[in-house]
Amino acid sequence: MPALTGQLNSINVNTEFTTMANDIFNRRVNGPWSALCKVMPISGSSLELDAIGPSPAVSKMLGSRPFSSLRAYSKPTPAVEYTADGLELPRSVVEGDKSGMVRGRLADYLASTADFFEKPVIDLLLSNPIGIDGVSLLNDSHPFGAAGGTWDNRTTNALSQTELEAGIVAMRGLRFENGEPAGFFPTHLVVGPANEREALDLVGGDRMMPVSNAGAPDAAASVVAAIALRNWVGGRLQVIVVDRFANGTNDNDWMLCDLSKPNVRPLAVGQLIAPSGVVVDDPHSEAMIQRANYQYYVSACAALTGYAPHCIYGRVA
Repeated sequence: MPALTGQLNSINVNTEFTTMANDIFNRRVNGPWSALCKVMPISGSSLELDAIGPSPAVSKMLGSRPFSSLRAYSKPTPAVEYTADGLELPRSVVEGDKSGMVRGRLADYLASTADFFEKPVIDLLLSNPIGIDGVSLLNDSHPFGAAGGTWDNRTTNALSQTELEAGIVAMRGLRFENGEPAGFFPTHLVVGPANEREALDLVGGDRMMPVSNAGAPDAAASVVAAIALRNWVGGRLQVIVVDRFANGTNDNDWMLCDLSKPNVRPLAVGQLIAPSGVVVDDPHSEAMIQRANYQYYVSACAALTGYAPHCIYGRVA
């Protein structure tokens, strides 16, 4: 009877692990990473993204009706396996658990993997991946600009009032190949902990403006006073603080993003197999034969890639 009781206990624990995992990963994803990317299912072995087309221009019809199409550009990204570090627990501990300690440990493990793609997505963002136009997401020379020219969405400067305003102007001034406005306005300012205070000051309702002894505003030298002014940006941008920026290299990186369009995001995640909990309790498994252990982990198969450079502007080291 004790052996049977232990086996039933392991079955209950292992079933509960997969049930908890399904519950967690079936919920709506949240966190900074999910705001920065479009998550979509894929049916093949890779994710293919088509380029964003120009906005239709409205004009007086003279002669034949004009037609245009999306640029024939596709960016395939193969799906690969992603996994969280697993747990390996002795069979005796699992089957002999009377206090619920094992269940609690497994619940804590799953809770820590709820934002499964956070690290891969943020690592991808900070690597400045290739976007749908064939160059890095933040780049000085994006192709397919107005009148066949190039366009720029990258700066090397630190976050400041001047840089913030320059980024907003650049995003609003972006034009497609046909000269039509691209229609992007930043909704979020993404920073690391090192820039959190600066970001909140820049997008707050009021801001302090230094004044020089000659009465010039936004002075950088000969400052004699500061006045509080209503911030024209106030309330128009939300700040997202990403702790993973604090890695010794990207601490001072910052990005303006237009996240108002659900289908147009800086990054894309194509899920071939969504994150799910896996239990290895087969008596013939290596862990059971060699060590008499059960194994628990979370796994997924997905394609992560850079997507739309039009909706991002900023600095990346």
